[in-house]
Amino acid sequence: MNSEPERTQPSESLYRHMFDSAPDVLIMINRKGDIQVANSRCRDVLGMAPGDLPGQPFRTLLASQNHSDFEVMLRGLCEGTEMPEVEVAAQEHNGSTVPMMLEIRSVEEEASGRFMVRLRDIRDIKMLEQEYRNLFDSIGDAVFIGEPVSGLMVQANRQACDLTGYHLGELLGKDYGAVHSETWEAIREEIDRSPDREVSGREMMLISKSGDRVPVETHLRMVPHDNDEVYIETVIDISERKALEKRMRDLRAEWDSFIRHELRNPLTPILAFSQSLMEDQPELQRNPKVKQYLEAIWQGGKRIERLLDLTYEVQAYERGQILLDRIRCNIYDAIRGAIQDAALGVDVEEDEPAGRVKLIPHEGAGDKPELRLHYDPQKVQRAFTNMVKNALEHDPGDVTVRVTDDEDAVTVGVHNWGTPIPADRLQTIFEKFNTTKRDQKGTGLGTTIAKLFVQAHGGRVFATSSEEEGTTFFAVLPKSNPDEEAGGVVAG
Repeated sequence: MNSEPERTQPSESLYRHMFDSAPDVLIMINRKGDIQVANSRCRDVLGMAPGDLPGQPFRTLLASQNHSDFEVMLRGLCEGTEMPEVEVAAQEHNGSTVPMMLEIRSVEEEASGRFMVRLRDIRDIKMLEQEYRNLFDSIGDAVFIGEPVSGLMVQANRQACDLTGYHLGELLGKDYGAVHSETWEAIREEIDRSPDREVSGREMMLISKSGDRVPVETHLRMVPHDNDEVYIETVIDISERKALEKRMRDLRAEWDSFIRHELRNPLTPILAFSQSLMEDQPELQRNPKVKQYLEAIWQGGKRIERLLDLTYEVQAYERGQILLDRIRCNIYDAIRGAIQDAALGVDVEEDEPAGRVKLIPHEGAGDKPELRLHYDPQKVQRAFTNMVKNALEHDPGDVTVRVTDDEDAVTVGVHNWGTPIPADRLQTIFEKFNTTKRDQKGTGLGTTIAKLFVQAHGGRVFATSSEEEGTTFFAVLPKSNPDEEAGGVVAG
């Protein structure tokens, strides 16, 4: 006869061993909240002997601010409602507190209505949280973290609080549009259109608690988080930049006024009187010295007048006031015209400077090279003129104009063998009043105008220079543009 193995119940000592071996503080309480038994972790965590705790109200193990939390949890459990885990501060034997997570569960097999309390020590977690918080707050820019659907803020760093004037608790749960000049719906639409799920470099206003509006630049990106996503927004205060931009606009307006009145007004009589003396006083013309002085005065005045005209013109172009009258025509017409114009206007002592310029057409161009683009012929020819003129004045040797036909663009390079331009100057060579001429006779505006005209067509300019390769100024013009059917457009 087969006999079944005898089933033995776990001994009380085994239960006790399991109870004491738990990593967390475990305490059994009754319906009144009094402690009945506690495990040995009470000594390790709270500094209290487990044998001294039975009969004491459990709430005495908590800081006073958490007594009501415990009472609410116990009442709910007695009524059959499961209660969530909450964070509390447990009271140590020496009076200090320990951050803990409090969980209470019914002991189902007990009919007498006892409850198992678990206190989980979260000091290590809190230390990590504080380290992350310190790192978060050390970021130099304001950072907001928010919920992706509603846009409600769930976290912010110290800089965000400082910039808005809100305490952290006031910011959390606040709508995106409450502190931004744009709504979350508008931002979310832009995010959804972006392949990278981000908005970068957008300027808007941040609205502070006091109602002040702070100009900011925002960079916002959606990132995965807990099987969902959140937005992380970095906000840069651009108040100083905006103030500087306004100051620059004011200075430009003052400079415009200065050019129009303080410089141009006294220049008018200088030119008029010097010209009158040269034309209407023949006795002065018979004196070589006087004639030389009058011509020098008149030419100097005309040079200043030309410089003022160019400066005013460049400032208008920089404000975006470039009217383009595009037509489809041969780029070589502009290049040949530029070579002739540059030769006529160049400040060199020679009879035929155009003879020093060699045009090298694009590969496969044939005897009559032709590349038709949609551009403003006057603006492009003037850009090329300034580049060729600059090369002729920079070097007494030969100048080469080379055309390259690529798939998307036409590149015109103007090369000379003059003194190389230092590498650090190449970065600023197209800026205003930056001249490469040895005698400093140039206005320093020719290459700037060339750059502005080429950029207005959607192109770009750059320069290379070395002892071995010489100096080349490049203008790259795109073959297609969005305004091909539009005729005249304002570029800016």
